[in-house]
Amino acid sequence: MVDQKILTELLLFKNLSPEEQETVAAAGEVVFKNAGDYIYESGTEGDFFYVILQGEVELIARRDDNSSCMVGRIGEGGHFGESALLTSQPRSLSLRAVSDVRLAKFSKDFFREKLLPNPLFHEELDKALVERLRFALHDQLETAFNQRPYFVQVENTDLYPLFETSESVTELEELTPRTLKNVQEGIKKFAQDLEPMVVIGESGTGRKGATRQIHKLSKYRKGPYGVVDLRKFEPLILEGKLYGHEPGSLAFSHLREAGIFEQFRGGTLVLYHVEVLEEDIKQKLLQTIHDGYYYRVGGQTRLNLGARLIFICAARQNTGSNPCRFIDGLPGLFADRVLSLPPLREHKRDIPPLVDHYLYHFNKEYNRKVKGFEKSVLGLLMNYEWPGNMTELRNVIQRAVLLAEQDEILSEQILLGLPQPEGKLEHNLLRWPFIGAIFRSRLFPQLPRILIAIIFFLGLLTLFFGPQNDPAKNIGLIMSWSIGWPLMLFSFFFLGRIWCSVCSLSLPGNLMQKIIRPKHNVPQFIKDHSSWIMAVFCIIIFWIELVWDAYHDTRLTGFIILGITSGSLLFSVLFKRRAWCRYVCPLGALNAIFAMPSIMELRANRQLCVNTCRSRLCYQGDMEHEGCPMFRHPFMVDNNRDCTLCGNCIKNCPHDSIQLNLRIAPLELWNIQAPRLADSFLVVALSALFFPMLKHQEFLALVSKYNMPHLTGSLILFCLIALFMAIYSLFCRQQARISGIGFAHIFAATGYGYIPLVLGGFLAIYFEMFMAGAWHVFPLALSVFGLEAPETGYRLLSREVTLTLQHLIITGGLLASLYATYRVVKRYTMTERFSLKLYGLPYGFLLVSGLLFLFAL
Repeated sequence: MVDQKILTELLLFKNLSPEEQETVAAAGEVVFKNAGDYIYESGTEGDFFYVILQGEVELIARRDDNSSCMVGRIGEGGHFGESALLTSQPRSLSLRAVSDVRLAKFSKDFFREKLLPNPLFHEELDKALVERLRFALHDQLETAFNQRPYFVQVENTDLYPLFETSESVTELEELTPRTLKNVQEGIKKFAQDLEPMVVIGESGTGRKGATRQIHKLSKYRKGPYGVVDLRKFEPLILEGKLYGHEPGSLAFSHLREAGIFEQFRGGTLVLYHVEVLEEDIKQKLLQTIHDGYYYRVGGQTRLNLGARLIFICAARQNTGSNPCRFIDGLPGLFADRVLSLPPLREHKRDIPPLVDHYLYHFNKEYNRKVKGFEKSVLGLLMNYEWPGNMTELRNVIQRAVLLAEQDEILSEQILLGLPQPEGKLEHNLLRWPFIGAIFRSRLFPQLPRILIAIIFFLGLLTLFFGPQNDPAKNIGLIMSWSIGWPLMLFSFFFLGRIWCSVCSLSLPGNLMQKIIRPKHNVPQFIKDHSSWIMAVFCIIIFWIELVWDAYHDTRLTGFIILGITSGSLLFSVLFKRRAWCRYVCPLGALNAIFAMPSIMELRANRQLCVNTCRSRLCYQGDMEHEGCPMFRHPFMVDNNRDCTLCGNCIKNCPHDSIQLNLRIAPLELWNIQAPRLADSFLVVALSALFFPMLKHQEFLALVSKYNMPHLTGSLILFCLIALFMAIYSLFCRQQARISGIGFAHIFAATGYGYIPLVLGGFLAIYFEMFMAGAWHVFPLALSVFGLEAPETGYRLLSREVTLTLQHLIITGGLLASLYATYRVVKRYTMTERFSLKLYGLPYGFLLVSGLLFLFAL
């Protein structure tokens, strides 16, 4: 029996008379269920009507494959079980107790004979069922919208204040910097009619925000508005998605078959990334615009377009009067219908008011009280080129507000160069307890660095004080060129730039820093030109090795090592952290380039960093662990160039945001945000150096025929580099003319596609050096203890096997470069179609280089 007092508080029964409530109370049975218990299962016969007196239950839906999901919850005072009693059908859902519940249940007969005939009860039950139906329909609509991934979320217009227009010219002049007045005037102009138009701009310039503002000011402001990302569609199905299909015989198929144009009739439809459109669908779109009507796919019914079309096109860099591929050949149609949004680097005077706006917005959002910046911050913001434009500026200020510990933002809290998400297949190796324990251990990388340093300094001593007349008996020379260099090259592909974290050349400087603790920053000139400085130093090292034959000169090898060590020591004494490794080291240049195709990477969970972290320990460190020695916040890392996998950030991060990923494809080769001319210059130069390195003895024999062999060798070496550079530059110049992209961008970006081939070539060379020369270390070590050395001529692998593996290594690098180059060209041309016109030149240079590498073996 149910307590009658409880019934008076329940919505279903409170309007009944006391006598009726007493009858209901007597007929009810109170039952208890523990959390997790099922009250009934779907498919069972309906026999009771339930009212929740205390607790909460959830509705569980099941599919034929026995998968299930929670579709709703019912709280105290709610009811369930009436559907099966009303329809005489089995239960459609299962009911499970979320918490311990107390229920009142009524039999099927009492529900039908006593409760339903009561008009007061029936009225409240009807209201409750209609309310449930309304919520179910709302959930269905939400699900339908969420299942359309091609619709793009519009940028928050509050964070693009420069697009807000004013009817008053006076207010416009007072509130808006001069550079963007034409943008605001363009928004007002294009909002006055409903003709199609094109919005052009780089990523982050607020293109979608501008289209939203045009819609808000237009006659269609009360109609639907949506942004469709055309990259989400395969070309074969795009026409059907836009125009729809002729409906079938069933009414419920109409909505599914309706095209996007039908869904946005009387509103504004924005087609995003129209530069990817194939020519046939592009022409059909233009014909639809011209006619003002269209037909569904497979249909004969003429439909008025009835929607305002706005096209968003990504701007092509360094182009002339036509920065959008979509309007190629259509200057007349869109001559006065183009709104071009300037990149932030062209209106840097707007940065201070934008910063103030973002600062106000994020203070309000995060309940912070940051008032401003220290003096040096504005200089950092004004000197930066902002490849991500206003979106990047907004993210930088957001991050700075979150990091600010007081009411002022410091320069170290301004993190420039935000990486883009890669969206690749990867596996976090830190999930493996053994690997996670290594990188979190206090002994890494100190212990392996010390062990390598012991071997390194012993080898350095033998270079100067060991056998000089017979280099083959100098163990230091063998350790340097036949073991050290090859192992470093091998580590690039598998372990990224981890060699730098255990490098012994920087150990003296690291020890000095613990004593001196320098506070100076690296001069800005070195920072600005570090990539060129490292590239030149790297070529000089190879020049000394090849022309002066450092492979057989013990003292020269020793001086090379001492020179790099001295440079590291000097920079460690003068500047903070490992400035030499980051900005100057010639070995660092080689490591940075060849680490990019590695199968291993270190990245941070960007969302976790933005929304959770306040400590910045990964970058600045604490009393127990040092911060990042390479001046890189893990939140900013989007490539392997500047990360040495030292593990400091892994130890310091309190949120486990850092991931050590094993990846399938190095997307950074074609997704790099700011390609460097110096990087591609070094890659091409290294491809030229491959041949004198591979045929070094023949090279020395050639130059020794002349009176001045060193000068002759230098001329040959640098002329070979110049020849490769000239050929590469000529093809880049021609590629720029064909694609309409600037020469500098083509030169910088395409070189990254060649890195796998060049790495494969160098791996092949040093693989042979390792197989042929590494064995010498064993007889030399035995001779130290007076033991007889084995016969000479022994190899770790036969020459035939080594040669086969060399061919496989170079072929693998060539295939990887072909794919990487395809992605590079696809990215800067913004086209999905493969054509010899666009890919012939880069593929030609790549294939010729790869074949020359193979034939040279």
